[in-house]
Amino acid sequence: MNKKHQILYSLGLKDFTNYLFKAAASNGIELLRNPLLKLGQFKDCVYFIFVNNKLFKIGKIGGGSRCLYGRVNDYRSNDPTGLLIKESIKERNNIQILSLNFPSIEEEYFGIKTKGSVKGPGLEKVLIEKAIELGYSLLWNKNKG
Repeated sequence: MNKKHQILYSLGLKDFTNYLFKAAASNGIELLRNPLLKLGQFKDCVYFIFVNNKLFKIGKIGGGSRCLYGRVNDYRSNDPTGLLIKESIKERNNIQILSLNFPSIEEEYFGIKTKGSVKGPGLEKVLIEKAIELGYSLLWNKNKG
């Protein structure tokens, strides 16, 4: 089992390996988005930013119009976390962004069909709290749960 998977297991996640998606990774010069990641895809997810196999940030997409593609673009720009990523890459660190994505399931409430409730924000909160409890510093998380 690799180091990143060990960290995710330590947070209490189970049976996730087949659902983990590599959204982006550094190539020594810049952060590259996975070419399989498409605009509008993954509107409900939790993602993890690793620097040299250490967990630096837990984030989420959910509850709005944002998608993982857009968030990765943020992190390739001058977004505050994007600037941290750029600086880290200049320092020759390896960056990876991995995500766990929830499918949009149609639900019906009171006779009205909706796209379903989002799960990413709730899971993010629990994972951040667990990470802090375990002593992970989450250096790039502004929100600590």
